[in-house]
Amino acid sequence: MKSHYFIALFLLSVLIAGCTQPQPPAGGTGTLVLKITDAMTDLQIEKLEITVSSIQVHKAGEDDANWTTIVEGPETFDLIAIKNVQQLLGSKTLESGKYTQIRLNVDSASGIIDGNSVELTIPSKTIKLVNEFDINADESTTLILDFDAQQSVNETGNGEFKFQPVIKVLEESEAMQKPAARINFQISPSTGIVDEDIEFSWKVTGGEQGKVEHTALHWDTVEHPPDFRTYPEGQLTQVQTGWTPQTFTAMLKFSEAGTYYVRGHAIVDGTNVYTEEIELVVSEAQAANNEAMIEIVEIPSTVTNGEAFIVKWRVTSQEPGLTITKTSINYGWPNVDPPQDTPAQSGTTPQTFEASITAGFGLFLKACATVELSSGSKEICTDVKVPEVKEAVVEARKYTVNVSDHSADPSTLSAKAGETVEITFNVSTQDVYYGGAQIKSDYFDTGTIPKGESKTISFTMPANDFRFTDYWPATSVKKWDAWMRLES
Repeated sequence: MKSHYFIALFLLSVLIAGCTQPQPPAGGTGTLVLKITDAMTDLQIEKLEITVSSIQVHKAGEDDANWTTIVEGPETFDLIAIKNVQQLLGSKTLESGKYTQIRLNVDSASGIIDGNSVELTIPSKTIKLVNEFDINADESTTLILDFDAQQSVNETGNGEFKFQPVIKVLEESEAMQKPAARINFQISPSTGIVDEDIEFSWKVTGGEQGKVEHTALHWDTVEHPPDFRTYPEGQLTQVQTGWTPQTFTAMLKFSEAGTYYVRGHAIVDGTNVYTEEIELVVSEAQAANNEAMIEIVEIPSTVTNGEAFIVKWRVTSQEPGLTITKTSINYGWPNVDPPQDTPAQSGTTPQTFEASITAGFGLFLKACATVELSSGSKEICTDVKVPEVKEAVVEARKYTVNVSDHSADPSTLSAKAGETVEITFNVSTQDVYYGGAQIKSDYFDTGTIPKGESKTISFTMPANDFRFTDYWPATSVKKWDAWMRLES
């Protein structure tokens, strides 16, 4: 059972209004009103009751033992039942000023999860929220205590649950703002078979009202920007409607093999939102009674240029036990001839194979196998979706050199050709003329570094050794030499 629950909102409404009571010298009083509510959510939970014995606030400058009680219970609330409804907790007249903490005492928590009644253990029943807020005379302030139940409710095993409230304090404008409309794929296959249904699902969330006036999948054989008007007319699934949050499902079926591009689209409260466009490779059906097919089992989504990654593929047949005389990954780059194959492997259907490939920009991949059928040997191949290739991040070679008028420590450094090198020169406060130091080479010049200060320079290591030298800044008279050596 996954405890991904976004459950509750406490609404703490601090309403400061002018009072007919006499005004004290401190600057007036205000009325603190507490309410409780539960934000709209698509939880798979029937009930979650919490019992609160008290809610208190603490004013800045007061003794730590001096808390003002706003709600004195016990009060029990079902956070599911009060969804989208505000329920009054209590009110209190407070002095105006700055308040620094809110303290809740939660006595118990129980609920119905997965159809079972459960008592949730509470490791710490006193919750202190350190968050400053002001009560200003003749003004209103609203705070929201936002319970994040994904973090608050945890399954401990054997059907037992723990309630550890995780709460953040939000300003009313932030908390009450409706989240922007979004659409995300839930199921988005990368491969399919000609004339067979290919299932997609996507979820639409957010929006001011949350009305889904239109949602569908658009597709084409070429890529498109996120704009439904750029897709060919009629190339979309049946239009659906609903209310957020809601998950939608549709089937695509293609009569020809090829690469297709599919994007989810929804109109929520009049606003167009889109998923990313995914690539779908549709192949001819190959798994007849005595035929075989290849499916890609595992491949990373991103790889680093120049580093090896693993591709796993599976050769199957409807009738098992066919001999696979040879299978490998064919790979290469455009305009580079010829393509190469990974070491050949063999086996019997169904069997999974793997091979290591070195990542590079423009790489293409194809999985192939030669299978012995009743009609003779047959080679089958399928294109492999290539991972996104990213450039490797190379860390600089870093050194620190302590400098005096007589020497550098260390006096010899090294790096490989092409490496980025960073050197920090620390000029000593002792044994250094007041003019400081200036260290030069054919590849860098620090400029004047005052006595007792530091400077960092960077350069790319050339394919040769070179000398760097410290000079008197005022006269350019040499003090000492040090070396940067080339590593093999």
